[in-house]
Amino acid sequence: SFIRDYKIRLGVVVAAVTLALAVFGWLGAVLGKAPVVRSAVRVLVGGWLAMAITFGLTKLIGSSGL
Repeated sequence: SFIRDYKIRLGVVVAAVTLALAVFGWLGAVLGKAPVVRSAVRVLVGGWLAMAITFGLTKLIGSSGL
């Protein structure tokens, strides 16, 4: 909320969440002794899909949370 420009704020949120998803995917793979790249990509793509659906629905409904 401290970034005024909407597009910059959206980019910062996407970048931060992407980093967090990649870290959690990697951590889950290491703890579960699974292939790291495959697990990290799975978590990353699933997270991006969830963000896109949520963003699309809020735009469709007309909500402006950002």
